[in-house]
Amino acid sequence: MKALDLGNFTIEAPAAYQVKMLLLCGPRDAPNPKRPSYLKNVMISWEEVSAGLDAEAYARAQLGHLAGSLPGYQRLRSEDIEIGGVAARLVEIRCMGPNGIHLANLLAYCVLGRTAYTLSASHLMGHWFSGARSEFLRIFESLTFSEGAVGAAA
Repeated sequence: MKALDLGNFTIEAPAAYQVKMLLLCGPRDAPNPKRPSYLKNVMISWEEVSAGLDAEAYARAQLGHLAGSLPGYQRLRSEDIEIGGVAARLVEIRCMGPNGIHLANLLAYCVLGRTAYTLSASHLMGHWFSGARSEFLRIFESLTFSEGAVGAAA
């Protein structure tokens, strides 16, 4: 068994288990009867992929899955950026979340060696997302890869 200590708690799992996703939630907004309660959030996940896959191809495949599974999916814009010194594809989408909540999402896809990373930030559509977009981007751009990460620059 190995232990994962996150400050507030520790959890043990067999050695073969790995952390594959991390979710960060922003502070709870003040209650507002005119809109649903929602915690802006940033999620990062990673998975092993085939050798030679690049960020553009990975993004295209992932966005295809989202388009087929998210109600109201709409791709708004995309651009190339760098995250942790690695080429990444940044994409902004809209969709409907639970209970018909209209959400806006900022997604970034990058591939380092044989590991693909997905960063996803979400908030309510409109001025809530617009107000958080630069914060989300700063969080994305703060990602650095450890020296031992496969494909990381030495």
